[in-house]
Amino acid sequence: MRRVIVVAMVSSAFAAAGPTTIAGNGVKISVPAGWHRVEPAPTAITDPVTVLVVGTHGLRPRLVPCEVSAYRIPRAGAAIVVVRWRTETSGGGRPPRSRRPLFHVVLDALGFECRPNHRGGAVELSLGRHAYQVNVLIGDGASQRTVDQALGIVRTFDLRR
Repeated sequence: MRRVIVVAMVSSAFAAAGPTTIAGNGVKISVPAGWHRVEPAPTAITDPVTVLVVGTHGLRPRLVPCEVSAYRIPRAGAAIVVVRWRTETSGGGRPPRSRRPLFHVVLDALGFECRPNHRGGAVELSLGRHAYQVNVLIGDGASQRTVDQALGIVRTFDLRR
């Protein structure tokens, strides 16, 4: 009986630890265990710039001429790639000045540049005088849990204050 109590206490301690906040370049995002920060892939693109990338184990940059999809996504993994424009309108148009779009990501199989026919989605919003695009890239064999985690991470995106 004593052993069960100890196991329950240890499990509770790990559960209480909760998500980890990863911040950089004026933004932040919260990730669950198993997700980590990845250095942005090198690019010549200057507007927008990649400000934060997080993903599951095995995510790494790859050399392609595409900013958002410049990452090798493990088959069972996922990534979140956040890009920022210099101003609210330098990307063309003016995205909503609200975090609401973060709760309405639609995943489809149309893909991204350099990554056609792969699941993913993106939302655009304006915060702090900049337009942002928060992108979700999903591996072909990702579980529903990984997809749900990715969408949950998107919802935590905010400015670092």
